[in-house]
Amino acid sequence: MLTSQGHHRVADFKAAFGNISHTCLFAMLKNYGFSEHFIYRIQKMYENATSFIQINGHISSTLPIRCSVRQGCPFSMQLFALCVNHLLCILDDKLSGIRVGRRGDKTTVVAYADDVTIFIISPKYRTLYGVTRPSS
Repeated sequence: MLTSQGHHRVADFKAAFGNISHTCLFAMLKNYGFSEHFIYRIQKMYENATSFIQINGHISSTLPIRCSVRQGCPFSMQLFALCVNHLLCILDDKLSGIRVGRRGDKTTVVAYADDVTIFIISPKYRTLYGVTRPSS
């Protein structure tokens, strides 16, 4: 249970797969210590990726894809999770979180797939991401 000074915010990264920058993805892989050979293979999967738009039977010219992990690819969830994990670590480091259980272990962020719950105690973080209403 959260006190009157505690709040929680739920973030659902709708269409999150489509918002992962390829540059960010490759940097994350390097930061996590993946080999250059592995990163090269992932880069090849995304190199020269294009799409097009069809409206009322008219097809656009090709559009370069510089963001997103591939829809339907079994590896995409792991790539997405690595990118989101970096954000979760930053939030855990910067926010006070709440104390849970008998030992009082700190819990700042709980995540499952693309749903993230952030626990906030400090009033200075109440406006995180523009959400200001206290949770009940």
